[in-house]
Amino acid sequence: MQTEQLSTAQNMIENGLAVGFMFKNLVQRSDTLTAISPEPRILVDVSVLRKKDAFVFRGIKDFERYISEKNPFEKG
Repeated sequence: MQTEQLSTAQNMIENGLAVGFMFKNLVQRSDTLTAISPEPRILVDVSVLRKKDAFVFRGIKDFERYISEKNPFEKG
């Protein structure tokens, strides 16, 4: 099963109906769930998408430059 609703996935896991893969920082705090970090780490490529020929606001340009230069998703 696949769902975009994190609360649905978390509820199913808490009720013993499923196990799941989630980004650890998106999982709500729970006394009944345990996060297991796989070794070796699973790396995920992330892309930011926008419409190709659409007008681009300055804030979007700034954001694109920031993620290209600073790589905030990479843990150092």
